[in-house]
Amino acid sequence: MRGAAARRACEDRSVAARRARAAEASQTHARRTSGRLGRGGFMTWSTKDKDLAVANTQGHTILQPGLLGRGPGVAGITFAPLELFGAMARCHYTHLINPHAVTWEVQHMASLLEQHVDDHSYPFDILSSADTMKDYVKSYFVGTVAAGIAYLVMVNDGYVWSDHWENLAGGAPGVTKSPDFVFSSPTHGTALMESKGTRSATTSAFNTTVSNGYDQQVEPHLGQWIGGAQATHGYSIGAHLTTTTHASLNIHHTAVPASVGGGGAAGGTSTSVQRQSFATAFTLAHGPSLGQQIREGRAQQPFVFFRFAWAGRTWVTKSWPGSGVTLGPDPAGQWLSGGPRPRQDFTFAIQADRAAQALGLFLSPAGEPRFPGDRDADFGEAIGFDKGMSRIRSERGEGTEGVIFPDGLAVLGDVIVPRMEPVFWDGYSRNFQPIIGGAWRTRF
Repeated sequence: MRGAAARRACEDRSVAARRARAAEASQTHARRTSGRLGRGGFMTWSTKDKDLAVANTQGHTILQPGLLGRGPGVAGITFAPLELFGAMARCHYTHLINPHAVTWEVQHMASLLEQHVDDHSYPFDILSSADTMKDYVKSYFVGTVAAGIAYLVMVNDGYVWSDHWENLAGGAPGVTKSPDFVFSSPTHGTALMESKGTRSATTSAFNTTVSNGYDQQVEPHLGQWIGGAQATHGYSIGAHLTTTTHASLNIHHTAVPASVGGGGAAGGTSTSVQRQSFATAFTLAHGPSLGQQIREGRAQQPFVFFRFAWAGRTWVTKSWPGSGVTLGPDPAGQWLSGGPRPRQDFTFAIQADRAAQALGLFLSPAGEPRFPGDRDADFGEAIGFDKGMSRIRSERGEGTEGVIFPDGLAVLGDVIVPRMEPVFWDGYSRNFQPIIGGAWRTRF
C-alpha cells in the first residue's frame, strides 16, 4: 500500500510539474505577444507585417565599359518585426564580436524601435513619439534602422551574400570614401550599397543626400575588383522616415548603359563575399572564434552546436535559448558554458546543410588555410540558397515565429523546439556528428 501511495504521489508531482511548466510557457508567450502599450497608447510592434514603398528611383550614367546597369527590381518591401531586427543585427558591426553582445544591443534597439512603431496599420512609419529622443540617440537609431531596411531591399531584390566594405580588399586606390556594404548574387553579380536615413530632412534635401552617397561613395569604386570580384553596379538606398504616416524609399543606382543595351556581364558570385557573409552568420549563430577562423580559412579547434528541427528544416546553433547555456567556453567572450545571461527575445541559427557546405568549403581540418578561388568550377553550385526571405507564421496565429534569410541564417522568436541534440563539426567528413548523450526539450 505504501508503495502504491508513493507512486501516486510521484505521479501527482509529475503532473503538477508539467502543468507549472505549461503555465510558465503560456505566461512567457503572453508577455512577448500581448498588447503592450507603447508611447502614444499604440500597441508595440510585435506581430504586424509592414509595407515600405519605393517613392523615387534615379539612374546615374557612367561611361565605363563592362559595367552592369541595373535599377532596383522591387517596387517596395514587406517585412515582419523579426526580419528588420535580424537585418539590423547583420549590419551592426564591421568587426567580430561576442554574438550575445550583438544580440543584447540589437535587442535594445529592437525594444526601442517597437515602442515607436504601431502594431495595427500596414504602412511602416516611425511615430512622432520618437522625436523625444536626444539628438545623438536619434542619429544612432535612424542609422541602424535605415541600414536594416536597405539590407532587406537588397535581399528582396535577389542578392544573397553580403559583408561590410571594410572586411573586403580592393576598391579604387586613393579614394577615401566608400560604401557600407558589398552584395553578391548568382544572377546579379557583385554590387556596392550605401545606406542613408533621415527623420528630419525634406524630400528634396534627402534626395540630394542619397544622390551624393551614390556619387561619392559608390560610383568611384565601380569597375574595381573588391573581394575577388568586379563591382559591376551599385546603389544608394535612402529610408525617408520623416513622415509619421508612411515612410518611403529613395534609391539611386547605376543606370543601364545605352551603348550595351542592358549592361555588361553579371560576373557571377564572389566567394570572398560568401566567405565574409558566412563569417558574420556564424558569429551570430555560434561565436566570434568560429567567425574569425572562417575568415582565416583554417579550423583551430572542434566546434560544438545544438541541432534541432524547425519549419521542416534542420538547424544548428551554439546557444541553448531560454536557459543561458552554451556548449564550451568562447575565448573571445566574457561568458563561460552554463553562465547566466539575460533571456533573449530572438535567437540565431543556421540551416544545417548550408552550414555544412560553408564549413566544408571555407575551413581546412588539417590546419592549412582554405581559400576556394572565385572561379572554381564547382563552387557556384556548392552552397544552396533561397530566393528571397521566408517568413514562418506562428501556428498560434500570432504573427511570425521566425524568418529565414536567403543564405540560411534564421532569426527565431517564440518557437517551441521539441528536441535539441548536441553535435560537433567533423572537418574530415565535412558533416555534423552526434555527441553521445541526451537531448532536451526547450523553448526559444
